[in-house]
Amino acid sequence: MVIVVVLIYYVGNFLVRMVKGSSNDDTSKGKKVKRKDEAPISKDIKHQDTFSIPDIPDGYIAFEDDSYYVAGVTFRMKACIEWATGSDLSIYFKREPKNKHDTNAIAVYGKSSNGRRKLGYVQAEIASEIVYRELDSDMKARLLGVEIKEAPFIHYEILVDAEKYKETED
Repeated sequence: MVIVVVLIYYVGNFLVRMVKGSSNDDTSKGKKVKRKDEAPISKDIKHQDTFSIPDIPDGYIAFEDDSYYVAGVTFRMKACIEWATGSDLSIYFKREPKNKHDTNAIAVYGKSSNGRRKLGYVQAEIASEIVYRELDSDMKARLLGVEIKEAPFIHYEILVDAEKYKETED
């Protein structure tokens, strides 16, 4: 019985190392490592003070007075990291009514000194609500923060026309 437990322990640790990579890939000290899409990932964080958070434009408010994270970034790791390592970071939205998975899809694109890249999507339930309430035609994105760990975390607000928003509140 003890042999079986020890064997399971060692096999489990071996499998974890195989999935995560070699134990020499130490990201806890900020060392850059290669992942399967070949984009370097580090524990470095783009703090708020490395880019400016724009003011909310006149006539706009934050949708549901909330903030969100970009969905699907793990499918676009290389693009997200290339964008995040640039300067002059900003994001914007583009509706995808012909998206084969979700006709309410709203893509999130990033613009930086490294170019423009598709980063992911607005979460499906939020996109659906925005489209249903017809707030998507002139919405804007407000980047709040970027953090690169095992996956990029891109924190943002959705800004919508204040008058239209008030008309569609329940």
